Amino acid sequence: MTLIEYITSLQDTGLSRDEIIAKTKEFKKTIGLEDTKVTEAPVEEAKTEVVVEKDATAATTPVASESLSSGSGEPTFTSMYDEDATASQGLDIINQRALRLKAEKDFDADVGGVKTKAILSKLPLGSKQRADYYISRGFEADDTISKSYYDRASGYVAPNSFLIDEGEAEEEFSLSAPKTEIPSESQELKGSDQIIDFKGPSDPLGLDEPKKQVPDTFFEDLTKEFESEKERGTGTTEGFIDGFILENDLDLEYENLYFNKEKSTKFVDDFYGGADALKEFGVNAVDFEGFLNRNGYADDYLNNLKEGEYEDTSIYGKDNKLAEERHLRKYLNLYVNRQDYKANQLNKLEKIKKDPKFKTSTFGNARSSVLNAISKVEESNIYLTTVDQQKQKDYLKSKFTLSTAKDKEYAKAKIDYAKELDQRGD
Repeated sequence: MTLIEYITSLQDTGLSRDEIIAKTKEFKKTIGLEDTKVTEAPVEEAKTEVVVEKDATAATTPVASESLSSGSGEPTFTSMYDEDATASQGLDIINQRALRLKAEKDFDADVGGVKTKAILSKLPLGSKQRADYYISRGFEADDTISKSYYDRASGYVAPNSFLIDEGEAEEEFSLSAPKTEIPSESQELKGSDQIIDFKGPSDPLGLDEPKKQVPDTFFEDLTKEFESEKERGTGTTEGFIDGFILENDLDLEYENLYFNKEKSTKFVDDFYGGADALKEFGVNAVDFEGFLNRNGYADDYLNNLKEGEYEDTSIYGKDNKLAEERHLRKYLNLYVNRQDYKANQLNKLEKIKKDPKFKTSTFGNARSSVLNAISKVEESNIYLTTVDQQKQKDYLKSKFTLSTAKDKEYAKAKIDYAKELDQRGD
């Protein structure tokens, strides 16, 4: 075993840095790489010693480094043969080399018989597909992909929709009607003397009164706003759609990873039958658990459990267990519905962007243009779903037996009642 292989094996055991250094020094003795003591002497410039392992590439390590004066006016020097310093420095060099070799192997690796480099050559620089491939392979971000998308999609930073909800970012691309703030009577208004008296004639521009003058920079500011909007492309239908997609994280397949940075599936394992059970019909357990954390559902359920609300020993008996199952099913349904909504909304918006009749270069009314396009776009006959619905149905039937049986009972009762009404002629 080479020194690199030995240190790598120690790192895999989870030992601390000091423990690895100590064991490395012992290992070097056993393979004949123990440092030789020499007399320390001042040197004018740094030298290097070449340390060669058997069947390994030569690496250079610093020989000596000059320190500050000892106080007597004479410079002091630190020997390269300080065992701890040398071992630590050697460990850093080996770590860097190991990471470099791993990266090279990753990019040379086969994926389904195809070289990674060959796959990347087909993925455009800066594209979402390229960044998604990096994430799927566990590659670090580089300058060939969008770092901002990579960080959001990996869960390193919060999703845009969350930042907007928390007031940490401003929403610019809403399809909802603009919010109108109505000040209270006691609120002091800036320029309140310029407010139009609704009892008198309408004067929107305020030109009838001396106090209400159009600012000298009005048209200049308007032109600047127009040009800025044009430059950013946000005033077009396409630009508005791109902004809306980003603000609502429609471009992210999994938007809840940020809320589950430990990639835990403990809640899923305890109450949903495990990650594999959800994966079987298309649910990412790590993202789902992040969804539960983000919305407080996991805490709500655990608090109810702690307070005994789901126990079947009370006078309500099975009704409590039924409520428990319904809560868990509700959380799962909300997640799947959100995933499906995002997929269908993204599909519709991308369709609008590609349709020539919806393209526009008119600035200033992009929201109206998008709303108009959404109302006119042809609805697809196919509803996109992110899960295998039959497998999901089978899962619910096997995992939540009480609630699915009750659902079946309700459905039968509805059918029987409808038949009864037909027979009665009501």
